[in-house]
Amino acid sequence: MSGRSGVSRREFLDHSRRTALGFAAGATILADASSVRAFPANERLVLAMIGVGDRGHSLAMGFLDRGDCEIGYVCDVNRRWHISRSEAYAARQGGKRPKCVQDFRQMLEDSSVDAVVIATPAALARSGHDPGLPRRQRCVL
Repeated sequence: MSGRSGVSRREFLDHSRRTALGFAAGATILADASSVRAFPANERLVLAMIGVGDRGHSLAMGFLDRGDCEIGYVCDVNRRWHISRSEAYAARQGGKRPKCVQDFRQMLEDSSVDAVVIATPAALARSGHDPGLPRRQRCVL
């Protein structure tokens, strides 16, 4: 039997069921943002890390957990961090190993670097941004 709209009760219930299932599926997928967030390599932020001790390493791993960031450089005056940290980051970013440097100015010359993360003790961090970053790069202290 049809109502005024020309839609039978059976058709109405069928459309309602489909709509509800569609909304439920969408809500389930969107509840876990990582399930719909895949970034092509050219849309990832390339980060240069200055200071990869405890705090810097933790920050780097947090950026890698996002899925839209890549560690391009590891810079630390303490060379003992270079190999272990670059290997850890490579394992999290598909085998792409960051370059290791001791002088941060080397990584600032690389145009692929989108942002610089400075994770050094406060007294040392000042020297990291005093020379001025190129306009294309941002600094996170």
